[in-house]
Amino acid sequence: MQTQNIFAASTHETGDTLKVSILAALRKFIGQRPGLDFANYGDAASYRAESRSITQDLNHAKTLLRKVETASGISGLNLIEATRGSRVKIETVRDWECNCGAKYSAPVKTGTTANLSGEATAWCPRCKARPVMGSAHRIRIDYTTGQYFPTEYRAAVARLCANALWDYIRESSMPSPVYFVEWQNERGEYVRANREPFKYQDAAEAQANLTRRIKEQEKAAFTTPPHGYGFTTIREAYKTPKGYISGGDWLRAYFVREFGRGIASRFFN
Repeated sequence: MQTQNIFAASTHETGDTLKVSILAALRKFIGQRPGLDFANYGDAASYRAESRSITQDLNHAKTLLRKVETASGISGLNLIEATRGSRVKIETVRDWECNCGAKYSAPVKTGTTANLSGEATAWCPRCKARPVMGSAHRIRIDYTTGQYFPTEYRAAVARLCANALWDYIRESSMPSPVYFVEWQNERGEYVRANREPFKYQDAAEAQANLTRRIKEQEKAAFTTPPHGYGFTTIREAYKTPKGYISGGDWLRAYFVREFGRGIASRFFN
């Protein structure tokens, strides 16, 4: 696989200003000091070990952010979608000022109010009036802490990038799948019916042709299901030099080659 074709253009060259802003905000977020409290550790050795682990998280996050940046097929909207189920939240916000003296930030949302920009009015939380002054759009990164913020926030950004890269490579770079017919027994064990795979456009077409294909295999002297094997299914697979593997295993192997086992085992497993 020639990765230079899919990681060729920088984000600035693609003109995706939303992506540029999100990446800048994520880099600023991971660049903040973790704020470790020495009092939470029993000794200096434990404190230093935790500090080294957090620095490793920073290096991993920077590596993955750079790879996302050079992936022209990953947009700013893709990064926002990658936060689903994540503790990281990416929002486009404005900073506002009101006549009552309140200063606040509010997410940019579309609305049906009489606003030429198409944005919903960010009413003042203090006096409920319309604000008089607003800033340009900016990206805000929010993080919901699980147990201990210093040991989580950088790894969370790395994981967000990994989610975006996983989806990108799955959609843009995986080879065409092949299919095997398999029999399953009551214990969940599978026996492959056909030695060589067959190809269809997609899994739906494979399933639609399952019955016909099984009959063709029986005519071609493939063995009939062994005694006790009653359930027949279609198994999708991808060819590698070492044989046929699942889609998930193909992606994991790809990211091991791309980043090494250290990053791949943490964020693409």
